[in-house]
Amino acid sequence: MVTSVARTLAPRIGVEGSRPLNVRFAEVLQQADRALRTDDERTGIFNLMASEASIDLIRARIDEVTRKRHVAEAPHPMVRQLCNEIYFIVHREGDGVNPLARKINDAQPRLLALRSDWRVKKLGSRLLPADCFVTLPLLDTERFSPKTIEESSAALDGVLTRHREALRIWALIDTALGFEKQPPDVQLMKLMDAVVEDERVLKRRVAALESEVAALRAIKSQRKQRKTEIT
Repeated sequence: MVTSVARTLAPRIGVEGSRPLNVRFAEVLQQADRALRTDDERTGIFNLMASEASIDLIRARIDEVTRKRHVAEAPHPMVRQLCNEIYFIVHREGDGVNPLARKINDAQPRLLALRSDWRVKKLGSRLLPADCFVTLPLLDTERFSPKTIEESSAALDGVLTRHREALRIWALIDTALGFEKQPPDVQLMKLMDAVVEDERVLKRRVAALESEVAALRAIKSQRKQRKTEIT
């Protein structure tokens, strides 16, 4: 007489199989609790009974969800390319955003000392404009985490704008710091040009004041004449 015999799983071998079933089942449930975030991903996992088959089922579910999530969260190739461009522009040695910001910030004490030089005072903002004293913060590329191409493009545009500003400020600073290194005759020519330009500005202001005074005198004369006619 043939009777049905319940199917039994082959015992686990090795180090994994030597540990108690309830301990291994509790561990895999902890892994599932960390890896499976939503109820749809869990699909009754925590209602399973402790068994070797349940352990295999839970691990298979964790692997499936992790694999799908990795594919879903992988950035678009264009996003990666734009992020790489951002990183390169920010950290490029010599003329990247952050190297320029460091040079601009480090130059501030020298600029303050240069401002007291009588030649620089004469040249004024022509040599040392106010923008020379603008400091720039460093950009932290670790905080750039755009998810879409549009966000990546916007972030790249912002970095390019900051880069152009850093280049402009450093060009002004470099010119100011290089003034003392120029030959005396070159310095003298710049000082003479400054004197001539200041004289022209002064003459234009004097002419404008004279015109204003003449206009006021004319108005005063007209008022006096009207007063005389009335009386």
